[in-house]
Amino acid sequence: MKWPFPNLLSRRRRRGNHFEGILELFDDHVHIGELLPDGRFLTRFSGPAFARFVGAEPGDVAESSEVWNSCVEPLDRASYDRFWGEVVLGRGAEVTYRLRGLDGVTRTVWHRARARALPDGRLLIQGLVSDVTKHEETIARLADADHRFMHLLDVVGEHVYRAIAHPDGRIEELFQGPGADRLLGGADPDGAMENWTAAIHPDDLPAIATFDAALCEGRDADVQYRLRGYDGVTRWVHDRAIARRGEDGTVQVSGIVSDVTERRRLHSELASAHSALARVVEAMEDHLYTLGPDLDGRYRSVYRGPNLERLTGSPILDHDETDAIWASMVHPHDRGGRDAAMTDLARGEPIELEYRVTGRDGVERIVLDRLRPRLEADGTLLYDGMTRDITDRRNLENELRRAHRAAEQLAITDELTGAYNRRHFTAIAGRALAASPSTFGLLLLDADHFKRINDVHGHLAGDAVLVELVRRLRTVLGPEDVLARWGGEEFAVLLRIDSDDDLARRAAELLDVVAATPVEVRDLRLELTVSIGGIHAGDSLATLDALIEHADHQLYAAKRDGRNRASLPHDAQPPFTTRIA
Repeated sequence: MKWPFPNLLSRRRRRGNHFEGILELFDDHVHIGELLPDGRFLTRFSGPAFARFVGAEPGDVAESSEVWNSCVEPLDRASYDRFWGEVVLGRGAEVTYRLRGLDGVTRTVWHRARARALPDGRLLIQGLVSDVTKHEETIARLADADHRFMHLLDVVGEHVYRAIAHPDGRIEELFQGPGADRLLGGADPDGAMENWTAAIHPDDLPAIATFDAALCEGRDADVQYRLRGYDGVTRWVHDRAIARRGEDGTVQVSGIVSDVTERRRLHSELASAHSALARVVEAMEDHLYTLGPDLDGRYRSVYRGPNLERLTGSPILDHDETDAIWASMVHPHDRGGRDAAMTDLARGEPIELEYRVTGRDGVERIVLDRLRPRLEADGTLLYDGMTRDITDRRNLENELRRAHRAAEQLAITDELTGAYNRRHFTAIAGRALAASPSTFGLLLLDADHFKRINDVHGHLAGDAVLVELVRRLRTVLGPEDVLARWGGEEFAVLLRIDSDDDLARRAAELLDVVAATPVEVRDLRLELTVSIGGIHAGDSLATLDALIEHADHQLYAAKRDGRNRASLPHDAQPPFTTRIA
């Protein structure tokens, strides 16, 4: 038997689902339907988790029985059909089977359904599907899902209801969840909710009338009012409802009622503790404040702590102009971001931002502003804020970042020349050669007669020559070329090249730029040349060790043949093979 899920349009049109505004809180998939006396099955509700169970994104696939049935693992089809056979006979049943999702993932699901005969001969079928794929979570999920299925509304912990708001102002109750008896002090509400209405405090009836009128107009609404319970206790409740207008002009209402008596009591206690908190605020270094809306909707300070002077550099005597004066102190480059944040206050979301202010004492400070929304009982949206001077912290963080970057640079570069060190060059070259060896060539360069420079002119002169050598090499190397000090006066260059001829041309450029002019060290003019050995990488030469070995042989040949020259394999045919210093 096929399980007849409706498509999304049918699901929205069928209003028999009392839990539509609630079940989005759960991970499980819920379905409700009726088997009519004539044998037709009428689906009343298909939960919002359908797409997730069949491995699709919401809206990417139509919610239909064909999609679901096509995902059932063929090996599990027999047990799946037996399960539905039991259900349509009016019995409760459960089955575990697999769904092969549209995303290629196979999920194991636990499907439970129960049937209840209605007085008119219809059979009401309610079902719940849980994803129990993960073995280590299976037992807990099965127990939890069964508990939610058997006691779905009890676990909500609050009173939920479903109603129709008619255009003429009538509110027709369709469904009442458990929890109303607790709010009414032990009395179960009647079908028309007359005893609920009778329990409303007379002073709150106008607010209830406004609430009902908003729902009849198709607007979401909420209201707080008092219920005088049958146990003699008066409770404050918060009634929140979502309204969805139907094509027939009626409005489907999903609501939840919470007992907020304790919340209001705590609010009152917090208000009475304000004076004690104020003393604590005075001992803090941060500036605390509260913003509230004025008549034109803009936010202004309705409370200011005692520490603003620490941020402004001097007292602000005209308290009515404090907000404007503070705004004028904001750094021009940061003013746009702060103004945008202030404009967004009406959205009721937390805000956190940093900006600079220049105090009346001429000192520029970096401040952190944090604002958190707070809704008053009368619906007024306030913001509690804290402004902290974080100048020292930011300066320290900047110093630490600079030190960290410097340490990272030292870890990968040669301290004297600034070229990459051997270890970092090895890592870069290894990755490059692994990706595309044939597009790279390696050159090994050795400063000619460098030992003579050190012996005759000293190591300081030798160091200066190596620094100048790296500077000259960089003038002809491109952004994709990698230069490193391989050791002593020897350097390695990894080049991106097209051919052997390209490698030869690049080697010639390096020879020319190095030998172009003598190196001036103090009052000395030292001639500088290099010998170069090179090799073009390829499939048979795809590792750095292999390239280094071949390039080192070529370097030896260049020095043997007279220095100030490059030596490459014979097929490169460089135009400088006879160049001699």
